[in-house]
Amino acid sequence: DFEQTVPKPRTRIHAVGRIPSQGDDYNDDDFDDGFDEEEELEEQMFELVEMDLPVSDTHIRHFTVCNEVQILVTADKRVCVIDAGRSKFYTYEIASKPDDDIRKSFLCPAGVHCLLSTTNGENFYINCKEDPSSKSATVKAKRCDKLRGIEVESVGWNKYNQTNADYEKNSGAILLGTSNGQLFETRLEKDAGAKQYKVVYDFKEKANDSQAITGLEVERFPGTQSGKLLVVATTICRIYQFIGGPSFEMLFEDDMYKKSPSFQELPANNLHSELHFWHQDLRPKTFAWITGVGIMHGRLAFQRKAPAPPRPPTDAAEPESVLKDSCIIPCFDSQPVGLAISEFHFYVLYDDRMVILG
Repeated sequence: DFEQTVPKPRTRIHAVGRIPSQGDDYNDDDFDDGFDEEEELEEQMFELVEMDLPVSDTHIRHFTVCNEVQILVTADKRVCVIDAGRSKFYTYEIASKPDDDIRKSFLCPAGVHCLLSTTNGENFYINCKEDPSSKSATVKAKRCDKLRGIEVESVGWNKYNQTNADYEKNSGAILLGTSNGQLFETRLEKDAGAKQYKVVYDFKEKANDSQAITGLEVERFPGTQSGKLLVVATTICRIYQFIGGPSFEMLFEDDMYKKSPSFQELPANNLHSELHFWHQDLRPKTFAWITGVGIMHGRLAFQRKAPAPPRPPTDAAEPESVLKDSCIIPCFDSQPVGLAISEFHFYVLYDDRMVILG
């Protein structure tokens, strides 16, 4: 039983902030970390503050921040791009059917490429570093016709593409995880949106798993010249890792992953799952995954040894693993809707509050 073999560390709730509803008066009583007042004054690390945003006449459905760029998606299908580093603000419209809605928004770590996916399987692209030439305050996002019919659940950004001279025009190869358990490789381009795509892995076919791909992370092994890649993918109850390369196609064509890939599985007691890596000096150090029993987290251990010689076809090998020292924090008393991580803390968002664990 996996749950019995994984240690459960002692966890402390540093702060619990209730998110005020519309019309509420905010006051200090909305915080309660469960300790006496003297200890609270001494150890309180976090504060819930209100932000001034340029959208006040409608509800915010999605909010994403990367590298000083903020993406706000509103209930009336407006997409606001706020580039704090350049003091720029633009509003985009999504040209979709009246019954369609934006269900997911994704922003690359550099704050350049933004992908939006709708409930009817439409996908739209925004280049956040492009200054729209339209004289109107509102412009239309580019429709990705090549991705029509694909419900994108997660994006695996290849962060090393950011070193390319033309990165602001071309995202380079990235992965899209879909609602039916497929992985697509594509590129997002400033002028054309998603120009091409291909299926590189099908979890339903390879692992008998047709659940949505709820999390994707792509990393390159440090200190290797061969471009060795790590791809970690999650569903509601499983976490997979793939190691190889140098291209996505070569990685997923490895004989080890063509049939019955290895994975860890946990009970799916809720319908929300997220995967996050924490980086130090641009290097991935730890991971966190929302599961049905809590937050599974651990460290990322990249081996810098040279690749092993080719194996004879009859030899079986244990799959390489980068996820180490995993443990579970059983922290949910209701359905979480979001997760963020830092070096020492987990930020768990619920419908009406945020809980910070460390």
